[in-house]
Amino acid sequence: MPSYAIQEQNQEMVSLLSAYFRLLYNPIHAMSDAISMLQMFPDIVGIWPGSVAGGGSANNNMLVDISGNALHLTKNGGTTFNISNLIPYVNYNGTTAYYSHADATIFDIVGNESYIGGTVQGLTIGGWFYIENISPGSSEHMIGKGASAYLLQHDTSNQFRFRVYDGATAYAVGTTTATVNNWYFVCGRYDPSTAVSIKVNSAAFEDNTTSIPSSLNNSADGFAIGASAAGASFFDGRSCFNFLTASFVPNQFIDAYYQMTAPLFGVSV
Repeated sequence: MPSYAIQEQNQEMVSLLSAYFRLLYNPIHAMSDAISMLQMFPDIVGIWPGSVAGGGSANNNMLVDISGNALHLTKNGGTTFNISNLIPYVNYNGTTAYYSHADATIFDIVGNESYIGGTVQGLTIGGWFYIENISPGSSEHMIGKGASAYLLQHDTSNQFRFRVYDGATAYAVGTTTATVNNWYFVCGRYDPSTAVSIKVNSAAFEDNTTSIPSSLNNSADGFAIGASAAGASFFDGRSCFNFLTASFVPNQFIDAYYQMTAPLFGVSV
């Protein structure tokens, strides 16, 4: 049989069977797939998807954690919950709005926790963020415990940065410049004694490998999204699918998660 005939038959078969298979980059399935995969990240601490901000009249000040650890965040200032197409998000106004949680042992991640296997000891933090101000007067706290522990931020140079602190020195990485009114997947990762890294969208992790500490500072700062827990360094933008782990999440998990969620945000993989 000529090769063109085989090709035509294969195309016809694919067409007939397509209704029984899910498309790899299908936004309709991305939401449920994304939540399920986050729940499988090693040593997940918190998952704040944004889809449950509010929680009804009884809990209308919470951003709900669905990891199972009940690390619900308290509303501060003028945060609002909204939806854009299939994206549920929290909007932060850059002046008063953020969600926070008082310091707790579970947030005190130093990166060498004994209950984590050596190959995945570390810390990973991230989510999807939408930038509404590319000229912030001060560095914006997107998610984390702050400059004295671990933090993802949008800085005054309009770049995404991941910062960790060992009690004496801050270690930072990140040179990706943001454009206004666009969604970005931003993930920070700490590998003890090896690297402090950041990934933005489909780019490979950018690494700082210079004199990386073996553990991080156990600070008394609270955990927050949208500003520091003390109510400073306010973020002007939106967030969705925020997560925190007490582990080094491998590349294959992070890459698959990005590809799985990108269709929701109209971002090319």
